[in-house]
Amino acid sequence: MEKEEAREYANFLLDLFGYNNRIVDNILEKEERQIFYQLEDIGLVKSETEFHVLYDGREWRAFFWNLEKENIFMYASGVKRGKKPKKREKRKESRNIYFELPEEVWYRRKSFGE
Repeated sequence: MEKEEAREYANFLLDLFGYNNRIVDNILEKEERQIFYQLEDIGLVKSETEFHVLYDGREWRAFFWNLEKENIFMYASGVKRGKKPKKREKRKESRNIYFELPEEVWYRRKSFGE
């Protein structure tokens, strides 16, 4: 997927989800739902179904879409594209800086005015 196309999909998702992690499926148009199925295939969103019993005993099904944030962050860091994730550099050796300080640092300082 090209960078510009990915950006369009990201803006599309942000417009629909806003600050939420979950949306109701029935707000989507047919074409939008097809995009969600494609995004589900690559792991960026996940569909979910809930069953509710109505007062008259009938069962009501509600369909939702959830953002898969962990996968989105992995794609953003390059893991899913075959790149290595960005790592913080580790120190080559562990050392105790206190042993490197000169001896006079350890003498007690005089208080102000002494």
